[in-house]
This record gives sequence, structure tokens and C-alpha cells, in this order.
Amino acid sequence: MRSPISDEVNRPQDESDNAGQGLLERAFARENLKRAWKRVKANKGAAGVDGLDIEQTAEHLLTQWAAIREQLLSGVYGP
Repeated sequence: MRSPISDEVNRPQDESDNAGQGLLERAFARENLKRAWKRVKANKGAAGVDGLDIEQTAEHLLTQWAAIREQLLSGVYGP
């Protein structure tokens, strides 16, 4: 039987409710979202699973982004 090269296999994984929270917060940083939105617009983004086109999405995000962000961060968002 081969032994693991490192002890990574035996280390406990962080499975707390906050695992990945920092990554999500960085993903939702304003500058990151602005860059992503520019790419979607440049690609003439198609409607998503919610059926909203790019103009409808822009209008929706103007009024709903704060609530959507909180839902995403808490893991309860659904389109």
C-alpha cells in the first residue's frame, strides 16, 4: 500500500458555513462585476434561465442587486 506523498489527504477540510465566503465576496466586488458586465454586453449576452434579456437584466439589477447579493452570499438564491 502506497503512503500519501503529503498529509493533505489526512487534513480536515473546512466545511463551515463560511467556506468560500471570501471568494464570493471577491467575485461580487464592484470592479469585478463591472468587467463581467462589459464582457456580457460585448458578447450581446443571450437570455438566461430567468428568461431576461440583457436590457431587462440591467433594469432588474438596478433595483434588486442588493437583495440578490445577500441571497447569493447566504446560499438561498434562486432565479
